[in-house]
Amino acid sequence: MLFSIIMGKFNKRSRLLQLNLEEIDAKIDELRKVFTERQIELIKNKAAGKELTASEKVFYSKSINKKFKAFAAIFNKDKEDYLGKYFVYGEEDILHERRKKAIALLKKLERNHKAMEMLISGGFLWKENYNDIDIFIISKYEKEDRIEGEFHYNYILPEEKDTLFFQSLSKLCVTNFNIIKNHQKSRRIDINILISNYQELLGDIGQKWVGYKQTLRTFLVNAVFISEGVILNSKQLDFMVEKIISNPKKLTILRKIFVGALLTGYSQKLFEEKIKELKKGYEELEKEYGKSKFYEELIKSYDEVLAVEI
Repeated sequence: MLFSIIMGKFNKRSRLLQLNLEEIDAKIDELRKVFTERQIELIKNKAAGKELTASEKVFYSKSINKKFKAFAAIFNKDKEDYLGKYFVYGEEDILHERRKKAIALLKKLERNHKAMEMLISGGFLWKENYNDIDIFIISKYEKEDRIEGEFHYNYILPEEKDTLFFQSLSKLCVTNFNIIKNHQKSRRIDINILISNYQELLGDIGQKWVGYKQTLRTFLVNAVFISEGVILNSKQLDFMVEKIISNPKKLTILRKIFVGALLTGYSQKLFEEKIKELKKGYEELEKEYGKSKFYEELIKSYDEVLAVEI
């Protein structure tokens, strides 16, 4: 697939001590050498975000945390990463000093944002040279994003944690809460959303809008998930964006991604009906307002979809 060709292979490393349900299950034999079944049950409950009883909290603190502290010292890790206080996702792509700085920043932010869930994501974590530090704060109230110096504060409503956008940014981040409890839900992106993303992107590129990178990111996150079931993290997304915008044949690449997502993500009957309707509409607009590169590129994309025999 085109996504795999652009991205290449990203190697993953698993870690024994990260409080992550999938890794706990994968390393269950090793854990049983150190913890009792009761302790493992509590570790799983905490990793899943379940509330522990008062007696369980005392037991966890006295019998389990001590072992985690010992492991943290042995492996030279920041203790907070493994004590349920701070969590690092996508650590293999994060610069060590940035991880430490992100945890220190979260500690500082918690003084003015008590009991609020926060995460730090974006290029700050993995780029040698970065433009700003993206801080996402989960707030039950809608707030305007703001920029203060190198800090870009973004506010997210609790229900947005189930969106593809949040799943993407949280794959490579440092947080003060355990994202594992927000399991990826079974989702299907409506075909109209993909088509709207693509049309908006072509319009932004045609008008040379300076912010079209964000439109491109939205399109790529949705299209790659639809066609391959992959949720891109911020580093993968940035890599794809830069590769595409620097390519003189970017429109051809985007067309192939769009066509591929339609063909693999939806039934032929559904996309044919939708595409035929859209093509007819744009052909009528051309007759009324004259030809334009925007209309021509959309019609070319629709023709390519309809020409494929499944």
